[in-house]
Amino acid sequence: MQCTDIGIDLGTASILVYIRGKGVVLKEPSVVAFDRDTNKIKAIGEDARLMLGRTPGNIIAVRPLRQGVISDYSVTEKMMKYFIQKALGRRTFRKPRIAVCVPSGVTEVEKKAVEDATYQAGARDVDIIEEPIAAAIGAGIDIAKPCGNMIVDIGGGTSDIAVISLGGTVVSASIKVAGDDFDEAIVRYMRKKHNLLIGERTAEDLKIKIGSAYKRPEVDYMDVRGRNLVTGLPKTVKVSSEETEEALRETTSQVVETIHSVLEKTPPELAADIADLQDLLSKPKRIRKEIIRQLEEVRDKYAQPRRTQIVYDHMDEPVMTVEDETPDYPVHLFFSQEGYLKKITPQSLRMASDQKYKEGDGPYLQWEANNRDELLVFTDKQQCYKTRLSDFDDTKASALGDYLPSKLAMDPEERALWACIPGDYSGQVLFFFENGKAARVELSAYQTQTRRKKLTGAYSDKSPLVSAFLLREDFEAAVISTEGRCVVFHTASLNPKTTRNTQGVNIMTLKPKYKVEKVLPLDRTHIQNAARYRARSLPIAGALLKEEDRGEEQMMISAEPL
Repeated sequence: MQCTDIGIDLGTASILVYIRGKGVVLKEPSVVAFDRDTNKIKAIGEDARLMLGRTPGNIIAVRPLRQGVISDYSVTEKMMKYFIQKALGRRTFRKPRIAVCVPSGVTEVEKKAVEDATYQAGARDVDIIEEPIAAAIGAGIDIAKPCGNMIVDIGGGTSDIAVISLGGTVVSASIKVAGDDFDEAIVRYMRKKHNLLIGERTAEDLKIKIGSAYKRPEVDYMDVRGRNLVTGLPKTVKVSSEETEEALRETTSQVVETIHSVLEKTPPELAADIADLQDLLSKPKRIRKEIIRQLEEVRDKYAQPRRTQIVYDHMDEPVMTVEDETPDYPVHLFFSQEGYLKKITPQSLRMASDQKYKEGDGPYLQWEANNRDELLVFTDKQQCYKTRLSDFDDTKASALGDYLPSKLAMDPEERALWACIPGDYSGQVLFFFENGKAARVELSAYQTQTRRKKLTGAYSDKSPLVSAFLLREDFEAAVISTEGRCVVFHTASLNPKTTRNTQGVNIMTLKPKYKVEKVLPLDRTHIQNAARYRARSLPIAGALLKEEDRGEEQMMISAEPL
């Protein structure tokens, strides 16, 4: 007689039931509602979760599991029996074999309690499996290989971190900080920041919909309803994903610290495997190469030689291309400090007098281009907008031009900082940041095969952008800080990167409260004795500018290729 095999993830927040051959057949909250007067169970699972915070005095909705272990043995037994019967959907003559997941840090007593409760719920055989091992198997990882894999399993009551190799756990740690603590952190934040009292369900919905552990490229919002602690009346507050990141910062940092401690205890060879996997996942080119390599292995092992001949070669047929009918002619571009762009033809420019700008605005960038050229516009939100100059109307020097945030439909309060004509996307872009770092990014990193209008993560968000240069040839740059120090270095010392948001390398070491003020090509400064400031190695603090080397250079982000 065939025996049913069942796998149960006994979680603090929810329970999953898996049946061999059918997959996951049930997923419900691990909540039980019972009448404390009669001690009878009223609801289990989703029906009981809906009662949380809404029950009369005699009915209590509780979670019989806390921080991954059983806190109420009898209720847990009844809940497991209910879920097993509901998953099977029929009566069986033979009791099922059940595998149950538990956190990696449980004691033998806690493990025995889970085993006994499973037997009482109707199991014939019970196997206890640590959650990181089960998570690795469920993710499709071959745990039998002699290769290090790090598993981070954040549940409702516990977070398990483990390094797995050869089918077993090498190093592991389990902390009682997880989803429930995230909910409590959100409840505390709403009480402290908005004087609003919300329940567990509302906090969980907020966490699921807009919760964030790091800054998102785009901010999401959600309306949250609760009770005003000042007036005692219902109140609705609009909460952003940035606020949830602030609320969860302390709890998520505890998980990160535990990950660091596990890595510190990991043997060097396995740590190298994990670092190599992280490097692989962060580089799309390496992922493609790995996929191609594995496909080639499958082809060499299983492919049969072709017995047919090529009867049609598409390369013999001329490719029909659609001719671009956009008129092409030379234009002059003027980019103002406030983000206005003017495209003026040479004829109109010769007839013009002075350029017109808004009060308080002025010239910032100026260069020559052609009407069909692409334009890249970089903003203070680390985004890059791609457009064509033909999308802008020809204007006159007496007009203000197009306001780029409106023309390109930028996000609210987003400002245009710098722009360039990429041409054939050869060369690099140099970014200089207030924290003294510089990044050299291949211009091809901004080239796309589709007509995408916006690229997120256009440059590093670790520090505000000070200067940018479109680089065709290397040059000597002068980096000047607010302290009055200067470093002269050659841009050839910076290696180009293909990752747009790379943090770059440190050029100037800065004292507290000081930052990089401006960066200029050396030949555009008043520096007479460049050897005094020239760096022999990086990073360096630089030398104080002498009076004769100071000038009235206008702080400017260069648009012209250097």
